[in-house]
Amino acid sequence: MEDLHQQQVPQIALHLWPVDGLLVLDACGRVQSMTASVRTLLQRYGIGVAALQQVLPAGLRRLEQAGSAMEQVACPDLLPGLAPQDNLWSLQLLYDGQGGQQAVLLRHHSSADGAAADLWQALLLHLDLPLVVTDAPGRLLFINPAARRLLGEAPQVGAAGVFLPALTATENDQLAAYRLTVLSTGEALVARSVPECGGQTLYEVTFTPLLNEAGQVYALIETLHDLSHTQQMELRLGQQEERLQQMLLYDQMTRLPSRLQFGKRLDAAIARAAQRGDQLAVICLDLDNFRKVNDSLGHDVGDMVLRQVAERLSASVGVNDMVARLSGDDFFVLLDRLLDADHARVVVENMFWAIRERLPVAGYELFLTASAGISLYPADARQTQGLMRCADVAMHKSKRRGGNGFQFFTPELDRNLRHYLALEADLQQALPRGQLHLLYQPQYALRDGRLIGLEALLRWQHPERGAIGPTEFIPVAENSGLIVELGYWVLEQACRQNRVWQLQGLPPVVVAVNISPRQFRLSSLVADVAAILQRSGLDPHHLELEITEGTIMEDVELAIATMEQLSAMGIRLSIDDFGTGYSSLSYLRRFRISKLKIDRSFVETIVEEPGAARIAHSIVDLARNLGLAVIAEGVENSAQLHCLRRFGCEEVQGYLLGVPVPVALVPDCFRVPPALAACNDSGSDDLRCPSVCDNELE
Repeated sequence: MEDLHQQQVPQIALHLWPVDGLLVLDACGRVQSMTASVRTLLQRYGIGVAALQQVLPAGLRRLEQAGSAMEQVACPDLLPGLAPQDNLWSLQLLYDGQGGQQAVLLRHHSSADGAAADLWQALLLHLDLPLVVTDAPGRLLFINPAARRLLGEAPQVGAAGVFLPALTATENDQLAAYRLTVLSTGEALVARSVPECGGQTLYEVTFTPLLNEAGQVYALIETLHDLSHTQQMELRLGQQEERLQQMLLYDQMTRLPSRLQFGKRLDAAIARAAQRGDQLAVICLDLDNFRKVNDSLGHDVGDMVLRQVAERLSASVGVNDMVARLSGDDFFVLLDRLLDADHARVVVENMFWAIRERLPVAGYELFLTASAGISLYPADARQTQGLMRCADVAMHKSKRRGGNGFQFFTPELDRNLRHYLALEADLQQALPRGQLHLLYQPQYALRDGRLIGLEALLRWQHPERGAIGPTEFIPVAENSGLIVELGYWVLEQACRQNRVWQLQGLPPVVVAVNISPRQFRLSSLVADVAAILQRSGLDPHHLELEITEGTIMEDVELAIATMEQLSAMGIRLSIDDFGTGYSSLSYLRRFRISKLKIDRSFVETIVEEPGAARIAHSIVDLARNLGLAVIAEGVENSAQLHCLRRFGCEEVQGYLLGVPVPVALVPDCFRVPPALAACNDSGSDDLRCPSVCDNELE
């Protein structure tokens, strides 16, 4: 005990607690020894050891009864000439030795002490992080209240260090080995226990050595972190990420690659073919009159048919080729390392023979035919989208001929080419000639029907061709570079108009504006948006920028930096068309976004296709786990609305709730849509939710 008093405890006390010194008491509470600093303190105030011994036992009993690490004792008889606030003494029981010996830290309080020491006391007493100090042999020197709550009133401490009750003996042995390493090296170390098979408990322990003047470790400060909850959350997110990846990369019904997976594979094949001088073929295949199967026999039978067709198509191609299902009864096939056009012809004919064979399903015998279009690389196109478009154009030509056949793409088939060029020329003049305008589609909270936002949508009224839809002119603007000018015009008009509505007394709502990929990549984007907000006078919190998933994943680090700056301004960010691309959750958690937007392609088929319902439900769960809002676009019927409500979707948008309207009609959007009122009034017991949604919730 004397060795502990002379060498270890004073130094540890200086590291952990603002004290005047240390006393060693015997079992009867008599002072056996004291540090020189305590002796000096007593001499300064003229206090005898006998007087001090009279107050110590009462203070220690109070400390023991309170179960705290420190007790403050008023001792007016010790210094009768001082005011009460200057006559307080703090006692802390630091160590219980053999034979009843006790090491006690002593501190005299006065009004001149200042706040720093009191703050340090409060930090140790109220620190929620468990903290323990042991000496080199493994004896307990200090434990804070948080550690006592974790380890119990009688913590197990020995040569192996602190024993954590939540861990197994093997896991505690792991931490003991780390402790020995710190004792031998004198260097701090952060160690984690490795759970045994099936174990769920994980602890991280920080070992901080205290060194004497000779550089030897005489004690260790150990802080204990319970990471079990974090580990379980990461595990759940990892499993959810894996499931979502499978949903996005593979069609859930046929298990064929999805559009995303097919596009990635075709990109890679084109790159290889360009290096080797190879040819490729892309085949777009569509079943003839498949809608009649669904309408007459039901979607369940239709799904069985599609699964069998998928198996037959996969068996008709080579090992280096790929068959993918994009949607409905549309299939795409990649023929890698094509020999020539006849090679593609033979493969298509084999697929047709396979499809035409008798197909028994659910007690029926069906006989199917198909139509196909073929495009060749590099003859018809040199990029993924171009090859797929050419194959699609050729397939529709085959359809128009009556089906049950195939068509190679030829330049004559692309009748839209000249139309495209004329459209681009007219679009160059559309903005200066005042042919463009904005409509606003309302976004509602599904729970109470409250208007929470308006999405600004660009429209083109051509003087000769009439209304031209965005699906027709936006790709033209993107390819030509006009999208940047149009994008900033839309942003400025939407911000100005939102500010006007607020000045007119309408309740403040968020206006959502789409940012194109080309615009998002501009180095001046952040400064340009800030300038528009300043000119319009709109609060940044009332602006939301929608960015597509594919745009973000083109350059993740650039996207993160840009979003950080936009978010710091107070602008809300959402990922548009979520689920049509694939963004890793490890990145998604780094994005400064506030909302995920479920793509309309999933909402359109959420009632009919279990795969779409599963993806939509997974996106809602993912958003909830990440603390994000989620909105579904393209809601067009009450069945879709009920499904989304059952899945827990928070916000909705679509023609069922409100069509895009001009500025003058926006005030009407603040009324609760009848469809939402009916949905909320129906109650959970009366929801007419399709069985596919009920099955997804089970």
